[in-house]
Amino acid sequence: MRAHKHIPRIYIQQPLNLDASILVRDQIAHHLLHVMRVKVGRTVYVFNDQQQEFLCEVTETARHAVTLLCREAITRQTESPCKLHLYQAIARGDRMDFGIQKAVELGVTAITPMVTEHSLSHKEAEKRLVHWQGVIVSACEQCERQVIPALHAPQTFDEVLTTTADQTNVLLHVTGEVLSLKEKPTQINLFIGPEGDFSDEELSAAATAHRLRLGPRIMRTETATAAAIAILQSQFGDF
Repeated sequence: MRAHKHIPRIYIQQPLNLDASILVRDQIAHHLLHVMRVKVGRTVYVFNDQQQEFLCEVTETARHAVTLLCREAITRQTESPCKLHLYQAIARGDRMDFGIQKAVELGVTAITPMVTEHSLSHKEAEKRLVHWQGVIVSACEQCERQVIPALHAPQTFDEVLTTTADQTNVLLHVTGEVLSLKEKPTQINLFIGPEGDFSDEELSAAATAHRLRLGPRIMRTETATAAAIAILQSQFGDF
């Protein structure tokens, strides 16, 4: 069953059960009341990151609150069999937002902002974590995912290489080639560099990672993120 384009879909951090009444406030209520213009009797899809989703009816509205009644349990199969962990070098402005949004739509399991020699700093990333979490939730609401990809604290590239040393790592770079793995992995760590690319020292440190090239054209970092994930999902996931 697919969400109808005219039925809002929202994420809440509350238990969901059939015939349960749910009270939503604050930003969610504001969005329903003043953006989606819901009225009593309107239907809304609600999910809670526990692979539970319900078609709910608006039973009451107030100035800053909306009451919903869970009418029907919904089952969706939207998670990829291949777990993709995106390690995204921290980009400037909307580029990071775009990359995260498209990564969620394309099915990544987790996202870690990565500090590299040519990226923004650890401090800049920490300021944006709450905002990026909002980008992830909004993308899940739009693309019908029931599970919210994990957003991890920023890590340096050296820290990432240490924690993923024995795993399947794929690094995007112009020196790469068509990806060929002997066995189909159940999890892949994807390293996307910053606008200034990885430094020579970082490339040497990541010598054991598989290198993937996206053709002869140089892409912006957010474009490369979406393209690389799509390729990996096509080869090892559910595309």
